[in-house]
Amino acid sequence: MALERLHRKSSLKSFTVQEEPKPFKINSAGTQDVWSCGRGIWSAPTLDLKRKVIYAATGNSYTDVPTGHSDAVVAFDLDTGKIKWVRQVTPKDNFLVGCRQPGVGNCPEDAGPDYDFGSSPILHTLPGGKPSDPGGTEIGRDLRT
Repeated sequence: MALERLHRKSSLKSFTVQEEPKPFKINSAGTQDVWSCGRGIWSAPTLDLKRKVIYAATGNSYTDVPTGHSDAVVAFDLDTGKIKWVRQVTPKDNFLVGCRQPGVGNCPEDAGPDYDFGSSPILHTLPGGKPSDPGGTEIGRDLRT
């Protein structure tokens, strides 16, 4: 995710995939699959100027390799671009559109339910002034649960 500051004097760059890509299996078509892939961001990030954080909601993992950054809200430091925290809601949600047969081609062996985030995180203040965790998944799952 590339982030350009409002004053346009510097740019920040960070990634939802933190690991270096590595081969992890030969798929049923005989092709080398590489992890880590996936964790796309399907919506606009949410800017929180008060806390100096940018929140991004991530999509599914596209492979069987375990990851903590898919189906998650990722908080990026506005000044450095570094990840401050990650809150994953649905682990092992490995999903590729069109994969109806697990393990065929580059389809994940263990397909997930496709419960990733499809909208931007929403900032909300609870009664008493406490901020709530931003986000909700495609099935309406709250981050606090």
